[in-house]
Amino acid sequence: ICRSLVMSRKTMYKFFSNKEELLREVILNRSRCKSAAIDEILSDDGLDFMQRFRKMIEYISKESPKESIHFMQDVKTNAPNVWSELVEMRNRDIPIRMGNFLKDGMKRGIIKKDIKTDIFIKMHLAVVNELMNPETLLQLGYTIADMIQEIIDTVLFFGIMDQNANEFQKP
Repeated sequence: ICRSLVMSRKTMYKFFSNKEELLREVILNRSRCKSAAIDEILSDDGLDFMQRFRKMIEYISKESPKESIHFMQDVKTNAPNVWSELVEMRNRDIPIRMGNFLKDGMKRGIIKKDIKTDIFIKMHLAVVNELMNPETLLQLGYTIADMIQEIIDTVLFFGIMDQNANEFQKP
């Protein structure tokens, strides 16, 4: 990192007291940037509901390969506090984002109006937390992008789409 910034270690540690603090900032900043990009996609009034949905999936799938499963495993093992913060951020942000997205879909007649959003959100979060766990990814042999695609596209959303939502077609 110091070499790529053309900075000495001494200078780097003026900003960060240790490696874990540096790692925390890099990982959490990347997470915040991804969250902001997803929020921007989901609030784009120039796109209809399904276009926003597809664009969000494309973005997440495109960004996911940049994260190595082995790197995630190293963080979870060697920096458990950083891993916990990442999981806490996910557990805080997903329910808010998902709740707003579901309400919008229901209002537009694309998401079934009779689903229990609180249960769906808890289920989605449980699936994400279990399947995006490095041990699970390594055990199953899927990439992060494959797993995200499966979680969002197939496992959860096809079951809640209203049969009358003609604008939706599985890619």
